[in-house]
Amino acid sequence: MQEKTRGLDGKVAVVTEAGRGIGRAIATAFGREGASVCCAARTDEDIRRTADDITRLGGHALAVPTDVTSWESVCQMV
Repeated sequence: MQEKTRGLDGKVAVVTEAGRGIGRAIATAFGREGASVCCAARTDEDIRRTADDITRLGGHALAVPTDVTSWESVCQMV
């Protein structure tokens, strides 16, 4: 029997503002579809919660505190 693949298996998604609202929903949906997700936002606790939820769903996620208004912070995230 062939194993079912998800639409984003093997892909990587970087989601900013992944700790709350639409960003959190997008990050979780990408993780559910098989993407490895980089959860980025200024609020460390919120993005860790999102990353933990994705992992509990069987996905791969990394929480990276990032201030998208800072070029240096974005470069460190990437």
